[in-house]
Amino acid sequence: MGILTGALLAGIFGKYFSSWKKSKNLPFQSSDPAALVNAKKIVIIGCSGSGKTYCAFALAKKLHLPIIYLDQYTLKADWKRVPFDDLKIMHHELCTKPVWIMDGAYPKLLEECIDAADAIIFLDIARSVCLWNVIQRAIFDYGKVGEGDPAGCIQKPLSFKTLDFLRWILNFNRNYRKNIITLLEKNKETKLVYSIRLQADIHRFIESIENI
Repeated sequence: MGILTGALLAGIFGKYFSSWKKSKNLPFQSSDPAALVNAKKIVIIGCSGSGKTYCAFALAKKLHLPIIYLDQYTLKADWKRVPFDDLKIMHHELCTKPVWIMDGAYPKLLEECIDAADAIIFLDIARSVCLWNVIQRAIFDYGKVGEGDPAGCIQKPLSFKTLDFLRWILNFNRNYRKNIITLLEKNKETKLVYSIRLQADIHRFIESIENI
C-alpha cells in the first residue's frame, strides 16, 4: 500500500501548496481564448485528474459542441482495455467527425487527434493536484460510474487497478509531457493552442470565452 500512502500525501500537498510551485517554461504563448468560439474540433489533453472532463463539459455548454469521452472507447467494463487495433479504427472514425470536443487523448494516437483538431487545450496541472483529485473521486464516488467513464467501470479506491492507475499518474510527466509539448510547439502556428497550469485558471479560461 506504499504507493497509495505516497499518492495520498502528494495529493494533500498538491491541494494546499501547488500554487507555490513555479511554472515550467513553455516554448510558446497560449492563443487568445476568445478565438475558441470559431473552433469546431477541440481536444483536451492532460493527466488523469487534471480536470479534462469538467473542462469539456463547461466548453460544450458554451460552444454547443458534442463531447467525445475517449475513455468510453479505450476501456470496457471493469477497466479492461479495448484491443489497440480496434481502438485505432474507432479513433480514426471519431477524428473524422465534423464537430467535437474530445475529452482525453490516447498517447499512441495523440498525433492523429491533434492533426484533426482546430484547437488543443493542454491541462498541464501539477501531478500532486491530479493525484488528490483522483483519490477524492475514488473515495466519494465509491461504487459508482464516474462522469465520462465507460459503463461498468466502477470506482474502487483499494483495488489493484486503482494502484496501477496512481502509478500511471505518478509517471505521466516523465513519460508523456515532453512529447505533448513538442506537438504543441509544432502546431502553434496553424492551430489554437492553450496551456493551463493551475486549476483555478481553468475556471478563468472558461469564463473568458463568450457564449455562442
